[in-house]
Amino acid sequence: MLSVRNGTYLGLAALSALGILHVVLYWFYQPDDAFIYSVYVKNWVAGNGLTFNGEVVEGFSSVSWTLLSALVAWPGVEPLQAAKYLGLASYVGTAGLLLLIHRRFEGAFQPWSRLALLAMFCSFPLLALWAPAAMEGILFALLLVASCYACYLAFETSKASHYALAGLLFGCLALTRPEGGAFFGAILVYAASRFLLGRKGSWGGLVVAGVVFLMVVGMLVLWRYSLFGELFPTTVSAKTGNLSGQIRVGIDYVLRFAADYFYLILPYLLATALLIRRGGAQGWWAWIVFIYVGGYVAFNLLVGGDWMIGYRFLMPVVPLMISSCALALVGLPRSVGLLPLAFAGYSIWLSTQLYAEARTERMATDGDIIMGHHIAEMNLPPDSRVAVVDAGAIPYFSGLPTIDMVGLNNQHISRLPGGFMQKWDNDYVLSLQPKVIQLHTYREPSSGELMPSPDFRGSQLLFYTQEFQRWYELDPTSLVPQLFIRREVPKSLDEGMFAFEAEGQLNADRSSLQLRLRKKGAGVWEVHADDQHAVGWQVSVVDNAGRDMSHVSLPLTQRLAQGEEITVDVPMPAVNQGSYRVLACPVFNQVVRFPQCHGGFAIDLPLHEDETAVKGTLGFADPRLGFKGWSTPEPTHRWSLGQSAELTFVLQDVASLKGELSLDLASFGQQNIELVLNDATLFSGQANGEKVVDLRDAPFVEGRNVLRILTPDARAPGVNDERVLGVALRSLHIE
Repeated sequence: MLSVRNGTYLGLAALSALGILHVVLYWFYQPDDAFIYSVYVKNWVAGNGLTFNGEVVEGFSSVSWTLLSALVAWPGVEPLQAAKYLGLASYVGTAGLLLLIHRRFEGAFQPWSRLALLAMFCSFPLLALWAPAAMEGILFALLLVASCYACYLAFETSKASHYALAGLLFGCLALTRPEGGAFFGAILVYAASRFLLGRKGSWGGLVVAGVVFLMVVGMLVLWRYSLFGELFPTTVSAKTGNLSGQIRVGIDYVLRFAADYFYLILPYLLATALLIRRGGAQGWWAWIVFIYVGGYVAFNLLVGGDWMIGYRFLMPVVPLMISSCALALVGLPRSVGLLPLAFAGYSIWLSTQLYAEARTERMATDGDIIMGHHIAEMNLPPDSRVAVVDAGAIPYFSGLPTIDMVGLNNQHISRLPGGFMQKWDNDYVLSLQPKVIQLHTYREPSSGELMPSPDFRGSQLLFYTQEFQRWYELDPTSLVPQLFIRREVPKSLDEGMFAFEAEGQLNADRSSLQLRLRKKGAGVWEVHADDQHAVGWQVSVVDNAGRDMSHVSLPLTQRLAQGEEITVDVPMPAVNQGSYRVLACPVFNQVVRFPQCHGGFAIDLPLHEDETAVKGTLGFADPRLGFKGWSTPEPTHRWSLGQSAELTFVLQDVASLKGELSLDLASFGQQNIELVLNDATLFSGQANGEKVVDLRDAPFVEGRNVLRILTPDARAPGVNDERVLGVALRSLHIE
């Protein structure tokens, strides 16, 4: 017959086996981000340095996880599987450490409370999910438990060695997560609380802990700065930058966790109150655990939690919470043992729900794996770049230099303003001419058209840029319709989804504008009520002085297929004195203009032309001037758009003029410029920046004069400004 002690050990062994089985059931799971670690490990083990396929950037959040995974992979283990083995070892180590801690605090041998501890731990779904997920969370959980216990021991024993161990473990936390070093604050809060209650503590020991901690962190920072030129990982800057938005999302993240795992939260809070009331060693342990848990919840509130399934950013404190719950059972009647059974049963039921969710998530990751293999099979030159939204499996399997458009592995994008998934620089991405671009896409249900997904605004806008539409096409051989390959020769603007014809006509009294839009290219422009993919018109009525402007957006009222057209009537407002223009362009998403409009408006008509004669110096916003092919006025100038722009003015008594015309211009970069007045060429030359053109014997005519400015080298400046700019007009002088 088994003794109670032997029976307990047998029960613990059985629960441990079931816990490992629970982990193995989730062995299939890893998010795409897990492959980011594997990219660095693969390159390092192969002797190519700790790089993101050649780019020297710290796009991983955990130094310790990366190095330990590389150590396991060194004998030839596949990097992803090496990380999974490391996760399983961390899971088992966490369970074992919790049992050791529980045995210290339980007092007399109480087998059922140990069994309860292990049952709650091994059944909890988040721990089983993240143990084999090939990411650092489970190692971080182990180090949290270890550092918390070392902190407790240091104050109980006042031994310098225990304080040094605590400092070392806090340093290991900093090596494992960017926020890990902040847990050193827990020992300071714990020390302050003990001091206020008159408990013993060693200030010298705190100094020892601090020195050891700072030594580890100092070496980490020096290593990081010498290798990457940064004080923090790129992931930190990529995921932060919008504090108010982060807090709003963080509150929702914590509340959802509390709602989903209320059966852990409520018992934990009750257990903490009970243990603190008991006092003694159990009370102090519960208190320091509460400091850890509270601090990490506050961190999640500040950073906005995490987007992945399974509450990755809250999972690491779950083992500490379970420890307090199990310890509170010590000394209670054995009938209370039904509570851990209910806990474990509900956890297993929740795990079935999470398992299905993980399977769905794995399908998305499988798509990235397929795309990574597909790019590798394209046999592109080794210096070919790919640009991706999903920066894990694709660069891992393709092995090619990769532009992470979200910024986790790109220093330039990570430093831009905005929060996570709110940073992009499409001009920068396109300037590198990636051979392949991966975007999230979906099929529009009614038409089957492939559309860019709105989940990342940057790639959605990239899809609608002129350069992308001209240079990139969907890879028809990819099983996942997210890969776009660069053409050898760009497509004409008269082809593709943006190709259109437009015509505008004012009625006789100029009280109404009729706009006609005809779709020339293949595909369909859908009409979606309140949808961001709707095509419409952006119509503006502006005076040339820039004082009076009105704008209206008119969505299409019907879908348009190739060759179809639609006509829209727009009422025109009454205008004051001066020259007025009607400007119109078709737009996507209510804000993204068709690329043909970057070189000038699709419709640019004079609504009212001032007949006042001019003479002398005229500013760029003089209401007597008429403009066509120009931007609206800016504070100090007005840009010509595209390769040709017109400027009109009225003259009287031309015979009394000297025939002098002077223009104060500024070119966008180096430009060839030709000036044609009333069909006579007056000037042909170059400008590179500020340029004053003085002309004599200008062929002025009575009445309306037309000055054409030709800029064949006009181009877009980029940096989120896709207008094709020629010269900026500051003033002109007529004498």
